[in-house]
Amino acid sequence: SLASLTGRKSVKSERPYQAGIVYRDKYGRESSVLVDEKNNFSTAKSSSASSNRITTVIKNNAPYWADSYKFFIKETTEKYYNLVMNTALSNNDDVFAWLVFNSSDRNKVKIGDILSLKKSHGTSVPVTSTDAQWKIVDIQNEGSVTDDGGELSVGGTTILDSVVNSAADVIGKFFVKVDLNSAFTTYIGTIDNIASLGASNPNGAVFETVSEQQLDLDLYYEVGSSYPIKLTTTSAEQYIPVGSKISVTDFWFQESLGDTFNNVSILESVVNEQFNANFVGAVVQSVSGATSFPSIIESTTQDSALCIIKMNNNGNFNNTPTEIAEAFGATSSLTELNAGWVITFERPDGSVVTGQAIGPIANGIIKIRPYTHPTADFPSVKSKMLLPWYNSIAFGNGVESDTIRDDFNAPELYKYVATGKQSGFKANLPAQDYKQTVEQNQLIYSQIYNEDAGVNRLNQFLAAENIIKKVNPENGSIQKLFSRDTNLVIFCESKVFGGPVNKDIIFNADGNGQLITSNKVIGTLTPYSGDYGISTNPESFASDEFRIYFTDKDQGAVLRLSRDGITPIHE
Repeated sequence: SLASLTGRKSVKSERPYQAGIVYRDKYGRESSVLVDEKNNFSTAKSSSASSNRITTVIKNNAPYWADSYKFFIKETTEKYYNLVMNTALSNNDDVFAWLVFNSSDRNKVKIGDILSLKKSHGTSVPVTSTDAQWKIVDIQNEGSVTDDGGELSVGGTTILDSVVNSAADVIGKFFVKVDLNSAFTTYIGTIDNIASLGASNPNGAVFETVSEQQLDLDLYYEVGSSYPIKLTTTSAEQYIPVGSKISVTDFWFQESLGDTFNNVSILESVVNEQFNANFVGAVVQSVSGATSFPSIIESTTQDSALCIIKMNNNGNFNNTPTEIAEAFGATSSLTELNAGWVITFERPDGSVVTGQAIGPIANGIIKIRPYTHPTADFPSVKSKMLLPWYNSIAFGNGVESDTIRDDFNAPELYKYVATGKQSGFKANLPAQDYKQTVEQNQLIYSQIYNEDAGVNRLNQFLAAENIIKKVNPENGSIQKLFSRDTNLVIFCESKVFGGPVNKDIIFNADGNGQLITSNKVIGTLTPYSGDYGISTNPESFASDEFRIYFTDKDQGAVLRLSRDGITPIHE
């Protein structure tokens, strides 16, 4: 919750969101966005007065090849605006009412839009009911006031007893017609009460525009940095930076009790009084990642297989949750190796990560299991994370803004473009049938690597470009590649090919070929004479200067490849 008028980073309420995850290998190559189809969520309007953030827990095991992972967010929405009401007028028919706004906000609304009330008129009290919204029936850009009687005319209707009764009150105002229904009286107020506050209230009601049109191109945007799966000597401090604030928030168990157990009284008495009270202001002083990753952690003193965290407070915390777990239904004998405290680390960027502590905290040393993600060996590591992402500023009075000063066409936190709402700076698409495939007859190559120029794009594979070289499947799978001078030798099961690198062969009308410079990575492939390959034994390959030796087990042959082609030498 927020004190009124205190701006804080927040996740916008009444918006649909979907979270996804991208896995990365040690070379930085990334998967597509992997999404749980049921993972749709939103923040209710009732939370608009609070600072809201997104917390994630991953339950699936990490792929065997993954080294780290990132979170991605998709939000499907149109641009919204905030408008401050000056006053409201009756249409003299008890059916409609006119809302009066400053003309500087005229471009924010159009007929057919919905106005959702976020803050009440004359106070800073948030309005959280979803019934407090009205469709725009008509818009009048100006009104007029007669000189003799001070009567206001809007859209051809004379407004009787209007609080707007002078020419000065009309200047710089426009009028929006909405239904004068019971929700209007309940949440905005009666016309008389609104009029009693004057023609231009400095603390007017705030409405948010809601557009019915929504674009969804299924684009997900990167949230924050990548998280390592294993807390190694090089990645542990990336996950838990020095200076992170430390607290204890929960228990962890390798049993089902750990997913459901939440006893507030025990947490308050044991954690708040005995840990958080004794470690006020505790922060991370140093982090040492694990140097070994066995399938089983056998002891709390097995420091090489644990991540060691040093606090700036040298106190002790000897309480372990094993007795508490057994008292509340744990069926097997729990030890310090399969039960412990959940340690929360609030990082300098405002995000929060957790770790599973093993054993007591002694002399300010915390030992945690060196995983941040469930794996095949440690499926019970389910780390809760608060993401550093936000898309609005909440002010504690129900108003949420993502635009500087809420001016029309002013810069936003994330841009609204023709293709929809951006939610970050790096986009990715989900793949419905994402899986591993083996292309035995194709070569794929990345972008360039140039050590002299400091260019390393080996992890970029752009599908929009021609980055695949195919070999006829009838020759079997590709088994071996060998670079010789400016040519690439490709060994298949039953054939050997040669291809120029950064060059290509153009054939003349007489059938002779000419080698020319080309932007192709691998040029035209030409087979070496003889129906020989390397079978499935690339380990038989050996080279000496310009000669290459290998075997074709299927043909029962030992072969030499030299400048005059392939020669059987097994006899």
